[in-house]
Amino acid sequence: MKDRTSKMKKLMILGGGPNQVPLIKAAKRIGVYVIVCDYRESAPGVALADDFRLVSIMDLEGVVRAAQEEQVDGVFTNSEPAMQVATDAANRLGLPANDSSVIALLSSKAEFRRLQKENGFTAPASGAASDLEEAKKLASCMSFPLIVKPAASSGSRGVTKINSMEELDDAFSYAMRYTRNGLAIVEEFFVNRNADLLGGDIFVSEGEVVFWGLLSDVRDKKYFPLLPGGKRYPIALPEAQVDRIKEETSRIVKASGFRFGALNLEIMLGAAGEVFFVEINPRNGGNLIPEELQVATGFDLFDASVRAALGEKIPPFDDCGSCASANYLVHSRYGGKLNRVLFSAQLAPSVIAYVPDLRKGDPVEPFINADKRVGTVFLKFDSVQERDEMLEEIEEHILVELE
Repeated sequence: MKDRTSKMKKLMILGGGPNQVPLIKAAKRIGVYVIVCDYRESAPGVALADDFRLVSIMDLEGVVRAAQEEQVDGVFTNSEPAMQVATDAANRLGLPANDSSVIALLSSKAEFRRLQKENGFTAPASGAASDLEEAKKLASCMSFPLIVKPAASSGSRGVTKINSMEELDDAFSYAMRYTRNGLAIVEEFFVNRNADLLGGDIFVSEGEVVFWGLLSDVRDKKYFPLLPGGKRYPIALPEAQVDRIKEETSRIVKASGFRFGALNLEIMLGAAGEVFFVEINPRNGGNLIPEELQVATGFDLFDASVRAALGEKIPPFDDCGSCASANYLVHSRYGGKLNRVLFSAQLAPSVIAYVPDLRKGDPVEPFINADKRVGTVFLKFDSVQERDEMLEEIEEHILVELE
């Protein structure tokens, strides 16, 4: 085994869960020897890897020891909780990595707001609180409505919009249930001029954006307006506005010091067209965003992530795709047991794939955050107009039938 792997690049991937499986597969496709770290031998990615280390992805010292013993060429993850561990381990071992302080900054909503304000980016009044009294003091200096959310979390967990001080107690308690750093953010609600939240995944190499996977949100506006319901490509905005978004994105990437890898964006536009970055996460987007972008553009974010983690420079990608596409998180307003998922006769011709998270008989939970989805459907349309007309009433075309 030693002779066979002596000339192969070796990549340690933190986590063997479903989100890491595409990374493992991408690495294997290009001939990389993959070592997975996880506290579960039963994680689905373990069977796909060349080697396995029974180490928690949050155990920095354990990861460093394992990486040293395996003599790896890179340490990487797209698990948001483990991003800091992977970066710290790679820096300690002198492997390709962003600076640890950059990942810490982008992973903290409070520090990210500070970066925006110090560098002249659009951002609402905001502050971080560790207890309810501190949160009340912050709220008393702001104008309602407010957003209350965890300072470090993922998947839109713990986010509440409130219209009065009376609602703050429950919203703060809810945010603190999901925060990883003991802080919750209280900030003024930013009015989005655009009908949808913008965002998607970009890829950075040597400090420059080399791939633009800009998407606009699909949301269940009637029942779950604060939760991501899916993404559509391309975004339908004037070219000048897209150029402005790209200009501000490039500027904030440079201001942050981020040098390489995928970044997941959430963006709003103000009344005067100003670009407000709700957040920027140093990872691939969840909810199958990389898969949708590969369908739409041909760019493989997982392949680029693996190569960059091993020190490769990723060249600029010219998007020549004209595919009008979308994905949507199939979900339910109610709890129960899943019977089946049905698509209307009007929507069915546009369905190119359905990826279930739940099977018949599995428990279904109300869609309070993105991981309560039943599955994800990939859609392709003949035109942007057809796509947007269908997505406007998408909830009417998908039935989650419960037993």
